[in-house]
Amino acid sequence: FSQFGASSTSDFASAGWAQLALRPVLPGTSSALRQAALSTSGVLTVADRVRSSVARAWVWGWVTEAGVVVSGSGSTRTVTLTQDGRTVRIALSGLPSGSTVSVVSAPSGVVGPTGRALRAVTVTTGKTTSLALTAKVS
Repeated sequence: FSQFGASSTSDFASAGWAQLALRPVLPGTSSALRQAALSTSGVLTVADRVRSSVARAWVWGWVTEAGVVVSGSGSTRTVTLTQDGRTVRIALSGLPSGSTVSVVSAPSGVVGPTGRALRAVTVTTGKTTSLALTAKVS
């Protein structure tokens, strides 16, 4: 972590937050930060801010046992995860033009901790020199 704390004076009014410097693991970037904050109402916000001198696509993903539905278009998408009668929504914003959100089932026999089949949710951004992707999980 490059920073962490609990404060309502940061960019995220939160119960707790962390900031990670990602530049060491993203070669070719001039800056790369991931900020995560948990609000007092239970919403998790993850914000990635990346800059590069050369336009490139970025890949971001999750693996889940839940059922997955993707909706929306343009710079925003909603990924709805449902399992055992519970639902979690991931609101994505700041997607560059040409971005895709896809869902792929894991190969047969690859299962999660409860024995259910896994799915990979993958966000592939359109090429850009400046990424400001935000995911709000509620």
